[in-house]
Amino acid sequence: MVQPSLPLIAPVITLSVLEAVQQALLNNQQIEVNYHSAGNPLGKMMRLHPLALVQRGLVSYLVATVADYSDVRIFALHRIEQAELIDKIVQIPTEFNIDAYIQAGALHFGNGDNIDLEIRVSDWLKKILEETPLSLCQTISSLNEQPIIKASVTHTVQLEWWLLSQAEAVEVLQPSWLRENIRKRLLLAAKQYK
Repeated sequence: MVQPSLPLIAPVITLSVLEAVQQALLNNQQIEVNYHSAGNPLGKMMRLHPLALVQRGLVSYLVATVADYSDVRIFALHRIEQAELIDKIVQIPTEFNIDAYIQAGALHFGNGDNIDLEIRVSDWLKKILEETPLSLCQTISSLNEQPIIKASVTHTVQLEWWLLSQAEAVEVLQPSWLRENIRKRLLLAAKQYK
């Protein structure tokens, strides 16, 4: 398979971390980790209740809850600097289902809300979206001989990345808040080239 995006190199995962996470999942055990988010390179110690291990592209994520909280979060495995098994049973949130969690869009990094997207596109992007639609309910019309695509899609970071990557071929018409967000980001990007 040829990747449709820029080929990147997978991040390095510490072997002892991977082994501890796998063991915790197999034995239904909690783990203590030192995790550094992208915005906090120093790291933070936290007790996790591992629920699943998911691969998204080149990055492996641990799906877990933190300490005594029930909200499910994701942790990039390569950002865990150390992990130690704790002899305590994992507390699984009521009705948690990994398939439903993924289906809800959690790993696309967004709130999972559906939005009614309306975009004006170039003719070549229209052709691509005819062949590979944004959603099953996508419609294509025309306004002043310019293609208009309407689709109900999940609002995610990945959607915004895609819109930005197609900036010369797409204009967000609706929702207005997304249009404004994309406009601001494009203005910031343009400043980089002045």
